[in-house]
Amino acid sequence: MHRTGHEWPGRGHLNLSREKGCWQAVSATLSSNGAATDRKLELGPMNVDAAGEPPLQNGHARPSRILSSDRAITLLLALALPLGSWLGISLPSPPTRAAENAEPDAGTELFFEDQIAPLLEKHCAECHTTDDPQAMLDLSSAAGLVRGSQSGPVLTPRNRERSLLYEVVRDGEMPPEEQAIPPEEIELLGRWLDGGARFRNPPEGFIRMVDEHQVLPILLLRCTACHGAKLRRGNLDLRSIKSLLAGGESGPAAISGAPDESLMIRRVESEACPPPGQLLTYFVARPSPSEVQTLRRWIDDGIPRETPVASASTLNELDPSVTEVDRRHWSFRPLPVRIEVPHLAGVDRLQPVDAFIAAKLKDQGLDFSPPADRQQLIRRLYIDLTGLPPTVDELRIWMDIPRSDWYPALVDTLLASPRYGERWGRHWLDLAGYADSEGGQSEDPVRAFAWKYRDYVIRSFNSDKPWDRFLLEQLAGDELADYRRPELLDDAVIDNLIATGFLRMGTDETGSRTMNFVPERLGLISDALNVVSSGIMGLTLECARCHNHKYDPIPQSDYYRFKAIFQGAFDEYDWLTWKDRSLDLESSAAAAA
Repeated sequence: MHRTGHEWPGRGHLNLSREKGCWQAVSATLSSNGAATDRKLELGPMNVDAAGEPPLQNGHARPSRILSSDRAITLLLALALPLGSWLGISLPSPPTRAAENAEPDAGTELFFEDQIAPLLEKHCAECHTTDDPQAMLDLSSAAGLVRGSQSGPVLTPRNRERSLLYEVVRDGEMPPEEQAIPPEEIELLGRWLDGGARFRNPPEGFIRMVDEHQVLPILLLRCTACHGAKLRRGNLDLRSIKSLLAGGESGPAAISGAPDESLMIRRVESEACPPPGQLLTYFVARPSPSEVQTLRRWIDDGIPRETPVASASTLNELDPSVTEVDRRHWSFRPLPVRIEVPHLAGVDRLQPVDAFIAAKLKDQGLDFSPPADRQQLIRRLYIDLTGLPPTVDELRIWMDIPRSDWYPALVDTLLASPRYGERWGRHWLDLAGYADSEGGQSEDPVRAFAWKYRDYVIRSFNSDKPWDRFLLEQLAGDELADYRRPELLDDAVIDNLIATGFLRMGTDETGSRTMNFVPERLGLISDALNVVSSGIMGLTLECARCHNHKYDPIPQSDYYRFKAIFQGAFDEYDWLTWKDRSLDLESSAAAAA
């Protein structure tokens, strides 16, 4: 080992040692105003020059330029110690890299202003600020965070798993993948939520208590299979807070302020409910620990009732998430009363639509192709209206008819053909998602009576049923007459009931023993809503199930308002599988025969 000493101008003496060709700074005598202080420094290796000597500058030791940041900080603090002593300042021990990046200890109280606001500003400010926040969620202030988004509140104090903000961050949905929040910061957010989502200055309107908005979804999801519409064990109905407090044969299910004494908590925590051996029978899962904690906190807080929230619809105001530009979109404007048909020489004998085409062709210096001959027209009509070319005999008949109105006569003949409904009904059946089997399962069970809906559509096209009536029967055929009264049953009423198969043509896997849970039911409901919106309204609502539509002016809230219209037929908590959705009916005329 070789030792040497070098003077630092104005700073004192630095002792260096060289072992195995590597210089180490081992101690320093630092001075300030003549005061000397010995400090043992662990500075690690230093660069050497070509001669193997420690780096010098103007004859003095020069610190290595490749000192790591924590070692450089250590050296600077060591040099500053005498000055600190002279000023009466007690300087902290040099930090390490681990200490610099350490998250608050598990026992540390977390506050929005201290830990969460910087986190949100770093990762979320680009999309969620006051100017034009995505999903109407402003994360630049405590008030904006508490106000929530278009989907509702994003915080559930003391329950990270039921907080939308935590859910989307944990699952990697937000922020974009390339800006993902590190796991340790996600855990920090979760700890803040579990600790009560505390603010040093709570914003006005901050709800500290759990109310029935958080409790009812748990009860509907976990409990109403046994305590709901179809089954009411112990005469207990858990579909509303009123009926929960009324209780059943054993008394109230919850006692305000006393979760440990509440029958509901005791039954759930002892795993007596849901019944252990009947989870698959009723297609339910046990409440998660976070859900049980929510129920406990709700009871402990005094069983708060719902907090009414005024919406644009209740206030008779326009939804702010739909802008005026959205409302002026061309597809939402009324059509002009009348469009003038272009007048062009030589096309007076054509239909009005041909005049529009001719005008566009003329603008491009073009004209119509030569008129089709009779044989071509016959073939086109047959294929267009029936999907099949004419037979040789049919072609010969229509080629030889001498009458001048042979073309409209052929149109009427083909429209009256049963093949017309088979051809054009297929377009509607495709739109409805018609299938003769349920799909979604390995065995793909056959729908024994799906053909009845297929034939209903064909009959409707062949009978030239008015379009509004055709849609009405498929959306609400069971509401057009009381089918429960046998004397009112006729073929028309039964046809109306068959028409409602329109809402049940999607893939349905809920007939399986393992695929009839609420998520599978919601998937089927979503498919049905997509069929209605795209087929009848010409809108794709599917995107708005999870967020505001990116292209059409459809806020997420409108999706769930739309879903609520169909809740009577599609109640995910009161479900009938396809095996249980059949009626054995016959018309009064058939019964009399």
